[in-house]
Amino acid sequence: MIKKTLVVKVSNGKQEKKIRILLDSGSQRTYIKRELAEDLGLQVTGNENISHSLFSGVKKPAKMHKVFKFRVSSLDDKFHTTMTALEQDVLCGSLPKVQDPKLIENLRRHQIWLTDAAESIKDISILIGSDQLGCIIKENFIRLDDNLVAIPTKLGWTLQGPVQGSKLERVRRRNKLLQYPMEVFSSSSLVGRVVGANDKGEMGVQEQLELKQLQEKR
Repeated sequence: MIKKTLVVKVSNGKQEKKIRILLDSGSQRTYIKRELAEDLGLQVTGNENISHSLFSGVKKPAKMHKVFKFRVSSLDDKFHTTMTALEQDVLCGSLPKVQDPKLIENLRRHQIWLTDAAESIKDISILIGSDQLGCIIKENFIRLDDNLVAIPTKLGWTLQGPVQGSKLERVRRRNKLLQYPMEVFSSSSLVGRVVGANDKGEMGVQEQLELKQLQEKR
Protein backbone atom coordinates (compact mmCIF):
# COMPACT_ATOMS: atom_id res chain seq x y z
CA MET A 1 0.00 0.00 0.00
CA ILE A 2 1.39 3.38 -1.02
CA LYS A 3 0.66 6.19 1.42
CA LYS A 4 0.57 9.89 0.53
CA THR A 5 4.22 10.85 1.07
CA LEU A 6 6.28 13.73 -0.33
CA VAL A 7 9.66 15.37 0.17
CA VAL A 8 9.53 19.08 1.00
CA LYS A 9 11.66 21.77 2.59
CA VAL A 10 11.02 23.01 6.12
CA SER A 11 12.55 26.18 7.51
CA ASN A 12 12.78 28.27 10.66
CA GLY A 13 13.33 31.39 8.56
CA LYS A 14 17.11 31.04 8.53
CA GLN A 15 17.97 27.34 8.38
CA GLU A 16 16.35 24.96 5.88
CA LYS A 17 16.19 21.18 5.65
CA LYS A 18 14.74 18.61 3.22
CA ILE A 19 12.38 16.20 4.96
CA ARG A 20 9.85 13.49 4.15
CA ILE A 21 6.23 14.13 5.11
CA LEU A 22 3.01 12.11 5.23
CA LEU A 23 -0.46 13.40 4.38
CA ASP A 24 -2.81 11.59 6.73
CA SER A 25 -6.52 12.39 6.49
CA GLY A 26 -7.18 9.94 9.34
CA SER A 27 -5.40 12.23 11.79
CA GLN A 28 -7.27 15.29 13.01
CA ARG A 29 -4.07 17.14 13.93
CA THR A 30 -0.67 17.85 12.38
CA TYR A 31 2.45 16.52 14.12
CA ILE A 32 6.16 17.19 13.87
CA LYS A 33 8.96 14.95 15.07
CA ARG A 34 10.54 16.44 18.19
CA GLU A 35 14.03 15.74 16.85
CA LEU A 36 13.42 17.92 13.77
CA ALA A 37 11.91 20.75 15.81
CA GLU A 38 14.93 20.78 18.11
CA ASP A 39 17.46 20.51 15.26
CA LEU A 40 15.99 23.57 13.53
CA GLY A 41 15.31 25.43 16.76
CA LEU A 42 11.71 26.02 15.72
CA GLN A 43 9.62 28.64 17.47
CA VAL A 44 7.31 27.37 20.22
CA THR A 45 3.95 29.14 19.98
CA GLY A 46 2.22 27.42 22.89
CA ASN A 47 1.29 24.17 24.59
CA GLU A 48 -1.77 21.94 24.27
CA ASN A 49 -2.98 19.26 26.66
CA ILE A 50 -4.32 16.55 24.37
CA SER A 51 -5.86 13.14 24.97
CA HIS A 52 -5.80 10.87 21.92
CA SER A 53 -8.88 8.72 21.31
CA LEU A 54 -7.88 5.79 19.13
CA PHE A 55 -10.07 4.08 16.54
CA SER A 56 -10.49 1.00 18.75
CA GLY A 57 -12.07 3.08 21.50
CA VAL A 58 -8.92 3.13 23.61
CA LYS A 59 -8.33 6.57 25.13
CA LYS A 60 -4.84 7.62 26.15
CA PRO A 61 -4.23 9.86 29.19
CA ALA A 62 -3.95 13.55 28.39
CA LYS A 63 -0.41 14.71 27.65
CA MET A 64 1.09 18.17 27.19
CA HIS A 65 2.44 18.86 23.70
CA LYS A 66 4.50 21.82 22.56
CA VAL A 67 3.18 23.58 19.45
CA PHE A 68 5.83 24.54 16.90
CA LYS A 69 5.59 27.05 14.05
CA PHE A 70 7.52 26.58 10.80
CA ARG A 71 7.54 27.24 7.07
CA VAL A 72 6.99 24.44 4.55
CA SER A 73 7.83 24.87 0.87
CA SER A 74 7.87 22.74 -2.26
CA LEU A 75 11.25 21.65 -3.59
CA ASP A 76 10.91 24.03 -6.55
CA ASP A 77 10.00 26.94 -4.21
CA LYS A 78 6.82 27.67 -6.18
CA PHE A 79 4.71 27.30 -3.04
CA HIS A 80 5.27 27.89 0.62
CA THR A 81 3.05 28.18 3.66
CA THR A 82 3.35 28.55 7.42
CA MET A 83 2.12 25.70 9.58
CA THR A 84 1.88 24.77 13.24
CA ALA A 85 2.23 21.24 14.57
CA LEU A 86 2.23 19.29 17.82
CA GLU A 87 5.48 17.66 18.88
CA GLN A 88 5.75 13.87 18.89
CA ASP A 89 8.72 11.55 19.43
CA VAL A 90 7.72 9.01 16.74
CA LEU A 91 5.23 9.64 13.95
CA CYS A 92 4.93 6.29 12.17
CA GLY A 93 6.80 3.20 11.11
CA SER A 94 8.57 2.57 7.82
CA LEU A 95 6.62 3.57 4.71
CA PRO A 96 7.51 2.21 1.24
CA LYS A 97 8.59 4.38 -1.66
CA VAL A 98 7.57 3.97 -5.29
CA GLN A 99 10.32 1.91 -6.91
CA ASP A 100 8.67 0.25 -9.90
CA PRO A 101 10.50 1.77 -12.91
CA LYS A 102 7.57 1.18 -15.27
CA LEU A 103 5.17 2.93 -12.91
CA ILE A 104 7.58 5.84 -12.57
CA GLU A 105 7.92 6.01 -16.37
CA ASN A 106 4.15 5.93 -16.71
CA LEU A 107 3.91 8.88 -14.34
CA ARG A 108 6.56 10.81 -16.25
CA ARG A 109 4.71 10.31 -19.52
CA HIS A 110 1.86 12.22 -17.92
CA GLN A 111 4.21 14.85 -16.48
CA ILE A 112 3.85 13.58 -12.93
CA TRP A 113 7.06 13.66 -10.89
CA LEU A 114 7.20 12.23 -7.38
CA THR A 115 9.57 14.08 -5.06
CA ASP A 116 9.49 11.10 -2.71
CA ALA A 117 10.75 8.71 -5.38
CA ALA A 118 13.66 10.95 -6.32
CA GLU A 119 14.99 11.44 -2.78
CA SER A 120 16.62 8.91 -0.43
CA ILE A 121 15.05 10.24 2.80
CA LYS A 122 13.25 7.42 4.64
CA ASP A 123 11.95 8.71 7.99
CA ILE A 124 8.72 10.71 8.25
CA SER A 125 9.38 13.99 10.06
CA ILE A 126 6.01 15.74 9.67
CA LEU A 127 2.53 14.24 9.53
CA ILE A 128 0.02 16.69 8.06
CA GLY A 129 -3.45 15.94 9.37
CA SER A 130 -6.89 17.00 8.23
CA ASP A 131 -6.61 20.30 10.15
CA GLN A 132 -4.19 21.62 7.49
CA LEU A 133 -4.65 19.35 4.47
CA GLY A 134 -7.22 21.67 2.94
CA CYS A 135 -4.66 24.40 2.26
CA ILE A 136 -2.36 22.17 0.19
CA ILE A 137 -4.61 19.68 -1.66
CA LYS A 138 -5.29 20.81 -5.25
CA GLU A 139 -8.41 20.41 -7.34
CA ASN A 140 -8.11 17.37 -9.62
CA PHE A 141 -7.08 13.79 -8.93
CA ILE A 142 -5.91 11.37 -11.63
CA ARG A 143 -6.79 7.68 -11.60
CA LEU A 144 -3.86 5.64 -12.92
CA ASP A 145 -5.53 2.23 -12.70
CA ASP A 146 -8.37 0.54 -10.83
CA ASN A 147 -6.81 1.19 -7.41
CA LEU A 148 -3.99 3.70 -7.74
CA VAL A 149 -4.67 7.44 -7.66
CA ALA A 150 -2.26 10.34 -8.27
CA ILE A 151 -3.04 13.31 -6.05
CA PRO A 152 -1.82 16.83 -6.89
CA THR A 153 -0.86 19.08 -3.99
CA LYS A 154 0.74 22.50 -3.82
CA LEU A 155 3.83 20.74 -2.46
CA GLY A 156 4.03 18.26 -5.33
CA TRP A 157 2.42 15.04 -6.59
CA THR A 158 1.79 12.03 -4.39
CA LEU A 159 0.15 8.61 -4.78
CA GLN A 160 -2.45 6.68 -2.81
CA GLY A 161 -3.47 3.07 -3.19
CA PRO A 162 -2.28 -0.54 -3.39
CA VAL A 163 0.42 -1.63 -5.82
CA GLN A 164 0.51 -5.42 -5.95
CA GLY A 165 2.92 -7.45 -8.06
CA SER A 166 0.23 -9.69 -9.47
CA LYS A 167 -1.95 -6.70 -10.27
CA LEU A 168 0.86 -4.96 -12.12
CA GLU A 169 1.79 -8.09 -14.05
CA ARG A 170 -1.82 -8.54 -15.15
CA VAL A 171 -1.99 -4.92 -16.29
CA ARG A 172 1.31 -5.25 -18.14
CA ARG A 173 0.13 -8.34 -19.99
CA ARG A 174 -2.89 -6.41 -21.18
CA ASN A 175 -0.46 -3.65 -22.20
CA LYS A 176 -2.48 -1.04 -20.41
CA LEU A 177 -0.04 0.31 -17.87
CA LEU A 178 1.25 3.02 -20.20
CA GLN A 179 -2.01 3.44 -22.10
CA TYR A 180 -4.53 3.41 -19.26
CA PRO A 181 -7.21 6.05 -19.98
CA MET A 182 -6.72 8.23 -16.93
CA GLU A 183 -9.83 9.31 -15.07
CA VAL A 184 -9.79 12.87 -13.75
CA PHE A 185 -12.24 13.88 -11.05
CA SER A 186 -12.82 16.81 -8.75
CA SER A 187 -11.58 16.82 -5.18
CA SER A 188 -15.08 17.77 -4.06
CA SER A 189 -16.26 14.23 -4.78
CA LEU A 190 -13.65 12.79 -2.43
CA VAL A 191 -13.25 15.60 0.06
CA GLY A 192 -14.67 13.49 2.87
CA ARG A 193 -12.12 10.76 2.20
CA VAL A 194 -9.18 13.06 1.66
CA VAL A 195 -9.53 15.86 4.18
CA GLY A 196 -12.41 14.73 6.39
CA ALA A 197 -11.52 15.13 10.07
CA ASN A 198 -14.50 13.00 11.07
CA ASP A 199 -13.89 10.12 8.69
CA LYS A 200 -14.32 7.19 11.08
CA GLY A 201 -13.73 4.71 8.29
CA GLU A 202 -10.03 5.53 8.15
CA MET A 203 -7.68 5.17 11.08
CA GLY A 204 -4.80 7.63 11.06
CA VAL A 205 -1.21 6.41 10.94
CA GLN A 206 -0.45 8.16 14.22
CA GLU A 207 -3.42 6.45 15.90
CA GLN A 208 -2.34 3.05 14.55
CA LEU A 209 1.14 3.52 16.01
CA GLU A 210 -0.19 4.57 19.41
CA LEU A 211 -2.61 1.63 19.52
CA LYS A 212 0.23 -0.78 18.72
CA GLN A 213 2.36 0.73 21.50
CA LEU A 214 -0.48 0.32 24.00
CA GLN A 215 -1.04 -3.30 23.00
CA GLU A 216 2.67 -4.10 23.38
CA LYS A 217 2.66 -2.77 26.95
CA ARG A 218 -0.13 -5.15 28.01
